[in-house]
Amino acid sequence: MLSCAPAPGSATAQEGLPLETEHVIEGFVGEWQRIGAAQDDPARHAAIERGVRGLSWLFRSLANTTLRRSTTPPDSLAFERDALGLRRHVPGRNPPPMRFDGLPHRVDSSEGLVTTRWVVGDGRIETHWEQAQARGVDVYRLSADGARLVVDSVIEILAVSGAEPIRYRARFARRVPADVAAAPQ
Repeated sequence: MLSCAPAPGSATAQEGLPLETEHVIEGFVGEWQRIGAAQDDPARHAAIERGVRGLSWLFRSLANTTLRRSTTPPDSLAFERDALGLRRHVPGRNPPPMRFDGLPHRVDSSEGLVTTRWVVGDGRIETHWEQAQARGVDVYRLSADGARLVVDSVIEILAVSGAEPIRYRARFARRVPADVAAAPQ
């Protein structure tokens, strides 16, 4: 795992992030469209069923409904650079900015009060988050050619005992701007 703080004497980019971190996060910049929902959504629903099967009927029903709604990946997302790291844009949501200083950040987001820490390493970005009722990790990985994005998520329910970790995946394809796609080859 790469450190978020520059090593003494190491090369850093203008914002003070290690060059390795800059290189990784730059690959995510752009717009992404969800793909593979027909395969990923049934697998996500099955993971939720497995995760909550140890709960009582009432809690299982409530958790299943809540988790199906809260874990639905967006149809699209975008990443852009800002002065301190990376900003994620998700339609209808207000995710906190990604700060790669290795420190936990408490943010009041559309999901409530969340403590989040971002880590860059091995060509991926990891989001470690915790809120009152759950905690989890989202791992963002790019394909070798940078055209595909896979987000693997694990959620641990803290609000009730008996739940198992829920693991699911969402996949995205990089959107090519219309003017670039239409340009003659």
